[in-house]
Amino acid sequence: MARRVYTPAAAAAPERVAEILRVVGAQLERQRAKGNRFFIDDRLSDLDIYWATFAAMLQPLPPDLCAMSAMFRAAYTTTGPVIRAATAPSMLEHRNFIYRDYLETPIDL
Repeated sequence: MARRVYTPAAAAAPERVAEILRVVGAQLERQRAKGNRFFIDDRLSDLDIYWATFAAMLQPLPPDLCAMSAMFRAAYTTTGPVIRAATAPSMLEHRNFIYRDYLETPIDL
């Protein structure tokens, strides 16, 4: 079996992702403090949609939005501690809100 060789950029990737998640999370919190439910102003924007679709790669949508077996749910959940720590629950709640109110779920059973 070939040995994996990682570049310095690959080794730094989790912290860079976490940094971006913290910036996005801070923006969401600033908006919530103003009474807004969206990332920009008081209406849906591209950022809300981009975030919702990206966040599904960090943790699957909840079962009521996307049914899947426990095996698949575990496989599609990010387990890296740096990225998980940077993903605030409010960010996933926002993702769920966008899917519930504005997007179609990715799987139609």
